[in-house]
Amino acid sequence: MDNHSNQQKKNSYGRKEFLIDSLKIAGGITLLSSADFVMAAPPGSAQKDYTVQGIIDIILKEVPGAPFKETVDTIKAGGPDQKVTGIITTMFATIDVINEAVKRNISFIIAHEPTFYNHTDDKDWVKDNSIVKQKQALLDKHSITVWRFHDYCHALKPDAVSYGVAKKAGWLSYF
Repeated sequence: MDNHSNQQKKNSYGRKEFLIDSLKIAGGITLLSSADFVMAAPPGSAQKDYTVQGIIDIILKEVPGAPFKETVDTIKAGGPDQKVTGIITTMFATIDVINEAVKRNISFIIAHEPTFYNHTDDKDWVKDNSIVKQKQALLDKHSITVWRFHDYCHALKPDAVSYGVAKKAGWLSYF
């Protein structure tokens, strides 16, 4: 490879990086922009416990028109009353991501894309799939809740995915 090709490869911003950065930025912007959400309590003070539904409610306060009558943004595993010990935001709730949540004692995964391989996460559509069964077993065993954050993410003004990636890549002058 010549120097020009090496430089192009070094400066490229691929699909994977685009997707990862998009969700990180969208989730972070949404959570951190809310006055109701505090990352850590000051030393010596009481720290508030959050449930999955509490976090979802905080996020939805920032989304114009939420809650939506129809959306794919629903809980895919676990439940709304689950105590949140930590949050992972990800593009896909893969087995590796679930295992990382287990390793870090994290009880809430917010994923942008489907967990169970179809738009509505209909597990019956893939009921005999061994990966789906493995994911569900891991989530159940470790009491991990997965919530999809897709429609609401794109409803943020500006669209959190497009804006976040544009900002990171320096393309904001084009939007």
